[in-house]
Amino acid sequence: MRVVLLILSVAAVTVPGCVSERSEATTRPDSLLVKVEELTKEIRALNGRIIRLEVARSQYDEVTIDPSTKNFQRLDTSVGTLLVSCQDIRQYANGYKVLLNVGNVTMATLHGFKLNVSWGRAFTDTSVTDWQTARHENTFDVTDELLPGRWNKVSFVLSPAQAHDLDYVTLAVETNIVSLLR
Repeated sequence: MRVVLLILSVAAVTVPGCVSERSEATTRPDSLLVKVEELTKEIRALNGRIIRLEVARSQYDEVTIDPSTKNFQRLDTSVGTLLVSCQDIRQYANGYKVLLNVGNVTMATLHGFKLNVSWGRAFTDTSVTDWQTARHENTFDVTDELLPGRWNKVSFVLSPAQAHDLDYVTLAVETNIVSLLR
């Protein structure tokens, strides 16, 4: 009789433990799924914030040249802000010669700079990868000075280029040497 009571008391202690573990095991995956969904939503929200911050930070790192207008655009460099406007684009050899007005609004003279240019067709119903692959890129080492407080003429030749390649022209500037008045 004592053996039966001992077995029954062990079973009474063990069975409720097994039942609660089993019920936790059946509810735990649901709570984990809910947590995964919450974390996924948070990751999406954070990725959206990162993209918005990157766009805001890099908004003026490059400009898009529009040959149909002479309006200027802001272009940020490591030493300050420049203003860039397209004055003229003309056919030249197997490409096009681009004439820019670059306004140096700083008090520094910029002695030479690199002009990073990419050009190609406007984005249409193609994939982003195909569009990026079809674009051309070149870096021009410009030895001219950008004098402070005035518009400076800068020209370069996009080659090879056809008229449709001028649909989307972007440029960025890397400055080399800067001098200030004494």
